[in-house]
Amino acid sequence: MLCELLKSYGIEMNKEKIHKLEIFIDAMMTTPFNLTAVKTLSEAYLKHVIEILLPFRGRTLRGTLVDVGSGGGVPAVPLAIVFENLEVWAIESVRKKTEFLAKVVEDLHLRVHVLNGRAEELAHVKDYRERFDYATSRALGKLPVALELMAGFVKKGGCLLLYKGKKYDEERRNMYTALQKLALEEEKSVRYRTASKDLVLAIFRKTGVLDMRYPRRPGIPEKRPL
Repeated sequence: MLCELLKSYGIEMNKEKIHKLEIFIDAMMTTPFNLTAVKTLSEAYLKHVIEILLPFRGRTLRGTLVDVGSGGGVPAVPLAIVFENLEVWAIESVRKKTEFLAKVVEDLHLRVHVLNGRAEELAHVKDYRERFDYATSRALGKLPVALELMAGFVKKGGCLLLYKGKKYDEERRNMYTALQKLALEEEKSVRYRTASKDLVLAIFRKTGVLDMRYPRRPGIPEKRPL
């Protein structure tokens, strides 16, 4: 099923990678606690594989990437499976989700490092602050919140990659204060469509060193967005 779905969207991939993606999605769907709201395998393939990979069709990622608020491992795990020259860190604050992720990473022999903790705190740790080429997120919060939680991890010249839906253009109206304070600029929006859903991969470039005030302490970015 996944092989045919990938072909229908023009995404080329070898059988080994497809098999690993199938194992990952099966693990998400059968875990005893809720990792995804979708109920069928076809929906899961579409939401957790096609939606993640389609904006990178014909492109590649290499270097280091941190997935902030990784949840059940999306987009961290699909990206790690597909891009062989990418080393991935997955940050998640819920311990049972990080335990699930650690098991998946071990079983599939992936270059993924799983971290249990809050982004607001880990972004101030020397080993992680401004060291990554990319940061990704999906469903991390409204745009100013997500940008603040991600910016501290990305080095100058690196990129923030945010998976967004139909409300992206509305959220953009409130992002300019955040861009100014977080040393970011909007680079481009990759717009794409899966089934009947319009989606956006919003790309922001880190233009300078982030002020040590950011991100603010846990809970504050959500309560008082920039």
